[in-house]
Amino acid sequence: MSLTDERQDESAAGMTIHSDGGIEGSGTQVPPNPSKLPAIDLFEVLKRWFITDSEFSAVWRIQAKNDFDFRSGEQWSDTDKALLNSQQRPHIVFNRVLTILKAIAGMEINGRHEIQYLPSNNAVTAPNELLSAASKWMAAGCDAEDEESEAFDNCATCGMGWTENRLSYEDDDAGLYVEESVSPLEMYWDHSVRKKNLDGAGRLARAKEIPLRDAMQLFPGKTRVQLDAVWAAGGELDKTPRSIEEKRIRNTDSGSPYDHYDDATKVMVVEMQWFEREVFYVIADDANGQKLKISEAAYKNMVRNAATTHARLNIPGLNAMPPAARMTRKVYKRAFLGSELLQSGDAPVKGRFSWACITGELDRNKGHWFGLIKTMRDPDVGQQVAEPDPAHPQHHGKRRHRRRGGCIRGPGRGRGEVGAAGHYRVGGARLAVGPEPEDHAQARRRLHPRPCRADAVCDLLDPRLHRHQSRAIGPKRYQPARHPGGTAQAGRHDGAGDAV
Repeated sequence: MSLTDERQDESAAGMTIHSDGGIEGSGTQVPPNPSKLPAIDLFEVLKRWFITDSEFSAVWRIQAKNDFDFRSGEQWSDTDKALLNSQQRPHIVFNRVLTILKAIAGMEINGRHEIQYLPSNNAVTAPNELLSAASKWMAAGCDAEDEESEAFDNCATCGMGWTENRLSYEDDDAGLYVEESVSPLEMYWDHSVRKKNLDGAGRLARAKEIPLRDAMQLFPGKTRVQLDAVWAAGGELDKTPRSIEEKRIRNTDSGSPYDHYDDATKVMVVEMQWFEREVFYVIADDANGQKLKISEAAYKNMVRNAATTHARLNIPGLNAMPPAARMTRKVYKRAFLGSELLQSGDAPVKGRFSWACITGELDRNKGHWFGLIKTMRDPDVGQQVAEPDPAHPQHHGKRRHRRRGGCIRGPGRGRGEVGAAGHYRVGGARLAVGPEPEDHAQARRRLHPRPCRADAVCDLLDPRLHRHQSRAIGPKRYQPARHPGGTAQAGRHDGAGDAV
């Protein structure tokens, strides 16, 4: 119990909720919990929450899509593809990122841990063994290990992996436990949370496009306009940006009565879960030596009954009301949103969200999580490709590899070393070269065209091919010429970087 909670409870009593959906109150009054609001006000509150979280994660969502494209081999930008097509060159991709991600996923599979329930003291272990066996049986029935591995793989890719825990009554009327992986691009989270695995998040949401027929079965009596959350079906959720009118009228809406049976006819439904703080009282039962937990309404009735009893008996010193402590607890709620509030009530899992998230590394400046793709991505990928130099036909200009060595370098920057007097030392031999140009970068571009992407290809196929190709643009180690007489004679420098 805290003083803040008492003040909030007292100020909320002065809040006025009108039947037309308006809320009236002074600026110092704390509004009631969202679940206590009328349907129209609850819809507006949840809609604003979703839009706020959507705008916060918009940049992360674009990056996550690029990460999944990069994982699947789409590692060339549209500008690079256009340039390669104009030069009639293939889009060669060596997807080494996928190999690393699969190796990490295999390590997670081989290192799985088994959940066991252990007693906190020397109590009877039979109930804990039963719980451990039940947990293993439930996980095996829905392939929970595979679903958790998929969520871990998604986390390694984009920084977030999600699973959902629920009970399915379609296959078993008694309730069948289901744990399945959820696409990270469908999930939205509280923009203020910064802890690992979204610990402490106040709300989570999922926006998913489902077939119209399935939506009408989930929410009987609702029309297509009521089911479709057009306010959430744009921006990063759609493949292409659409206007407001295009969002209202889907491309699959032909007006035919068979549109309801077409799986391509879909509507956007938003599911949101959040928790509220509920006031309750703990009362000491002196007769049984136990503690009773009652709601706030029940406690107020007890206070009124105790006051009535005290007035009726009129016994001095009689305390008809037992001692009680005011406390608060979290109560989880869930709602489905379309163009209006479709359904609301308690969350499917008591005491927590039905979604679980595993997070990667946190970017504290942006408040987003990222995975391994961001660290493994080539920093030059996505940049515009430079035009090839006509003087060097072998120069393709895709990437800008920084090579060690070269005929024009500063002191100590390569395999050779240029002295102050304009001499080039290679392997102990002192070779005369021309004066060092003033513009080093221009000289390097003129004498050393930037290596093409084929250099990396040759390096992967056979390192000897790479060394053979770079021999024309970089210095090789000086080898004294051997003559039949057995004497070594220093070669001369041709000014292009090679000792000949």
